[in-house]
Amino acid sequence: IAVIGAVSLNLLTGVCGQMSLGHGAFVGVGAYGAAVLSNLGIPFFLALLGGGAVAAMIGMIFGIPSLRLKGIYLAISTLAAQLILEYVFLHAGDLTGGANGLPVNAPEIMGYSFDTDSKIFYLILLVTVLCVLVVTNVIRTRPGRAFVAIRDYHQSAENVGVNLFAFKLQAFGLSSFLAGIAGGLWAHYTMYITPEQFSMGLSISYLAMIII
Repeated sequence: IAVIGAVSLNLLTGVCGQMSLGHGAFVGVGAYGAAVLSNLGIPFFLALLGGGAVAAMIGMIFGIPSLRLKGIYLAISTLAAQLILEYVFLHAGDLTGGANGLPVNAPEIMGYSFDTDSKIFYLILLVTVLCVLVVTNVIRTRPGRAFVAIRDYHQSAENVGVNLFAFKLQAFGLSSFLAGIAGGLWAHYTMYITPEQFSMGLSISYLAMIII
């Protein structure tokens, strides 16, 4: 799960050069989104993708300031996203369970329940491999090369026809989607999520992972 979270942040920060201090909150959005959908009876993989989609939308909304903000200023705006989303997790009790937390059903596929550590390990491993392959291939595509061009020097990228705003939003969206996938897996692995699991400390941990 940490591999998916770190790889998704590296796509945004390492490849596209957009600093983010709110990644832990986007993981939380995916966790709560997948948990709510799963508890409504939605099949596991659809709930996982649904949580990722919600995280992608939220990530793109908070990525809008990236057109005008760079470096430490962008980091501060994503820190605001972290604090805002933490507040929502804690106070949207009807949806998230608030401080009491939210129980989550064990993942189940075609009647087979992944209700032990050994069973869920291979499920998480499969999703991790798929996510890493997706990111590896994205970097080789035109959007991936555009991300690198933006990171290296945004004005040169714009001069050769790269739409900075569109590609920055794509980077935020894809990074947040994968973060949401990590969150959905975490929710189903722990089977109980609370707001403090997705604090500022988690964002710093992922940032440390990709730096080190």
